[in-house]
Parts: sequence; structure tokens; C-alpha cells
Amino acid sequence: MMFMKSFIALAVAISGVRAAFDINSKNNLVMYWGQSSAGSEQSLGDYCAQTAGDIYVLSFLYEFGSGTPSLNIDSCSETFPGSTLLHCPNIGADIKSCQQAGKKVLLSLGGAVGQYGFSSDSEAQTFAGTLWDLFGGGSSDTRPFDDAVVDGFDLDIENDSSTGYVALVNQLRQYFSGASKDYYISTAPQCPYPDANVGDVLANADIDFAFIQFYNNYCSIGPNFNFDTWQNFASNTSPNKNIKLFLGLPGSTSAAGSGYEQPDAVASAVASISTDSNFAGIMLWDASQGFTNQVNGVSYAQAMQNILDGQSGGNSGASVSSPVLQTSTSSVSIPTSSVAAPLSSSQPVVTASPSTFSIAVNSGLDSDPTGLTLVAIPESTTTTVATTTESITSVVGHVTFTKQVQPIKSVNPAPPSTEVAAAAPSATGSASAGGPCTGNETTCIDGKYSVCNFNQWVTFDCPAGTVCLVSGGASCGFPPSKRDETFVVRRHKHHAH
Repeated sequence: MMFMKSFIALAVAISGVRAAFDINSKNNLVMYWGQSSAGSEQSLGDYCAQTAGDIYVLSFLYEFGSGTPSLNIDSCSETFPGSTLLHCPNIGADIKSCQQAGKKVLLSLGGAVGQYGFSSDSEAQTFAGTLWDLFGGGSSDTRPFDDAVVDGFDLDIENDSSTGYVALVNQLRQYFSGASKDYYISTAPQCPYPDANVGDVLANADIDFAFIQFYNNYCSIGPNFNFDTWQNFASNTSPNKNIKLFLGLPGSTSAAGSGYEQPDAVASAVASISTDSNFAGIMLWDASQGFTNQVNGVSYAQAMQNILDGQSGGNSGASVSSPVLQTSTSSVSIPTSSVAAPLSSSQPVVTASPSTFSIAVNSGLDSDPTGLTLVAIPESTTTTVATTTESITSVVGHVTFTKQVQPIKSVNPAPPSTEVAAAAPSATGSASAGGPCTGNETTCIDGKYSVCNFNQWVTFDCPAGTVCLVSGGASCGFPPSKRDETFVVRRHKHHAH
């Protein structure tokens, strides 16, 4: 990785303002804003004043379909009289300042939590008019951002319903065609292809950007990184052959269950994919995480911008160099009766009242991380972990560790598990590759991790050293024989956005 460190270091600090957004550039940085996922966040205007960042995505319009939609933005609570619709004049002013700084602002529809969707194409077409009047170039007495006009809309659909979104996009395009400025439409698919939620709209509508979530899934940066699959989609399936593909990443270890990468690993991945004509940059969930997370003296967001600028020859901020840490992770649920491995004076101890404890294991390193004595930590308990080698701050429900324990800033709690049965490599059962299935089921077929996408089983090879396991769901994980304790490997299914 010395080459990558030298490569990143070429991004020398240069004062000045970044050029305005260029859709054909390969160094665009996208960040979601509005949910304060790091616990707090600065105003949209403050972030837009930073060098890093080209597109900000307001999140989320989380209730829509028929009737008046609902916004959820952490920094806004005012509503219009007699309505539940938010009125956010300060955000409206910030949208304008961002646009004056040459940045684009989109509004995201959906998210992991919300009540939204359409019963028909006609309902979606009607809602396109509502979007246009409330947030676009139309008019309404109850515009949440007053006279500020967003630069487009993002579809972050995660509720297993694809009805109406092609019709929505087509109707929005009709409104855009007579406008005096450019508008954009993006989607945020998860990296398994085709995406169960927005796969249909990506294949059948004119989409400008795909902010692909390469986290919380098997296909993140690492052995199963599948950017080439998305390149093939762009070339052969997308109606827009110039669709821009973004490498979506969590902004810190606490932003997602898995998929966070150190800058050197990101730089290596970007170097391998940036020659593709559809590659356009990096997406981060989210701004609060990306700017709070400090890496070698700069924010993670700035580090990502430096990587992109260095790759494309654009302006950059401070140089970035950091050790490589492989972070493709699985989640391990340890029964309350399990206590593993001998303890030495240099090894950390985790103690709490018995429950079920989720641990993220670095599958890119030694697959048998010994030297930890574990007693389960319940969802509601916060415990300080002490060690003579590295200190780990308070942890709730999740801890990420490697062969050598690394400090962790903050971690999201995982839902408590009631499963205590040992997992074992699964049998094929009645399922078969390409065969019928329903919903979002997962299983193992012929030793391969299998996902139900569009009512058909799609199979994937597990990473080297892991096997497909089934216990209330499927995942690639370490064989039980490689660990002293009984464990269950789980797939993170929740997506941070």
C-alpha cells in the first residue's frame, strides 16, 4: 500500500474554492444531511461552506403517497398552521447559499423508516405534481423551504415496494423539461444487483445518479466488491447510458453495521474503478458522520474529497495517509452461556449482565480473533472496556475488533437477539438457484449465500475461509469448528438509509 499512500499524498493542500458541480467530473462527493446520525450535526449552510462536498441530499421525505407528505429533518420542528407539514425557512436560506457556492441540493424520498409508496402509477403521477409544487419549480402556499428550489429528487426506497416509481420519474421529467435550470433524479440502491426496491426504476426510467450503498452487505469493498456488476448495468441495462455511479460508504464506524473503510483502502478501490466512464465519485452516509470522524488530522469527508481530487487531478485539501484496515464484517450473536478464550494481562474484558451480544468480526484478518473474554451485553447496558494495550470507549451492543484491538469512537446498538441455537453450514433444502421465492428471504443453496430478488433466488460465493450458515436467516461466516464458543452468524439487514 505504499504506492497508495504516496498517491494520496500527492493531494497537496491548496487554498481556494472548489469549482461548481460538474456532472461529468469523477471527483464529486455526495453527502446525506438532515438525520444527525452521529448524534448532532451542523447546519446545511455550514457544511456547504466546507471545501469537501458537491451534492447534499436532504433526508427524508418519509411519508408520501396519497395526501400531504411528511418531512423528517432533525433541525426543523416548525409546522404550517393547521398542518403537520414542516416549515423550515432556515433550511431554505441554506439551500440558496449552497447553490450560490456551486453545490447541488436534492431531496430524498423514503429511508429505512417511514410509511410511503403508491398503489398505482396514476397515484405516483399525481404525487409528482405535489413534489413539484412543494419543492421544485411549482407554487404552493405551504412550501417547506419557502421560495428555495431543490435541484432534484433522490429515491432511497427501502420498503420492498417498487410500484409507481417509473411513472413518478417520467412525470417529473415532464416538469423538468420546461424549467430554466437543470434538475436531477438519483436512487440509492443497495449493492446486491438488482436492487429489490429500486431495480425496476433503474432499469426502466431515466436516472442521473446511482448512490450505491456498498455497506451492510457482502458486496462492499473487499473480495466480493461488485462495482463491475454495476458498470455492466450502466452499459447494457440503464436507459441512461451516461448514468453516474457513486461508491457509497459509511462516514464512520458508527454510521453502518459493516463496510466502513480506511482512506487507503478507499483510495485503492477508487483507483481500480475510476477509469470507468460512468464512475462519478463517492457518496457518504452521512455529513454528520463524515465531518465528525477525524482521520490523520482531517475529517473523513475531506479525506474522501482528497482521494477523489487526487485521482482526477482536481483541487484538494490536506493530504491523507493512514494504515490499511480490512473491514468486511459479519455479525456474530453469542449465546448467554458462552465465554470464550483465555485471558491475559494485555487482553480486554467485557462484562455485563447476561443477554445476547452482537460483535462485528473482521473477516479480512485472522478469522479466529482469540484473546477476548466475553459475557453478553444487553441492549440497554453501556459498559466501559478496559485494556492495557488500547482503550475502548463506551460500547452499546456492538463492538468492532481485529486481531489487535482498535479504539472505537461510537457504535450503533443492534436489536437484541433471542436466538441461542448453534448455526451450522446449511443444507440446500427445496430451494434452487434461479428458482422461485418470495419477499426478502435469504438461505444457502449449494453452499452459496442466496438472496431472493424479484421472486427469484440469486446465489453468491462466500468470501474465502467462510461458509454459508443458516439460523433464522442466512449469512457467510466462520465455521463453528473454528471457534471454541457456540455462535450464530447474522447478516446485517438494516441499512442506515
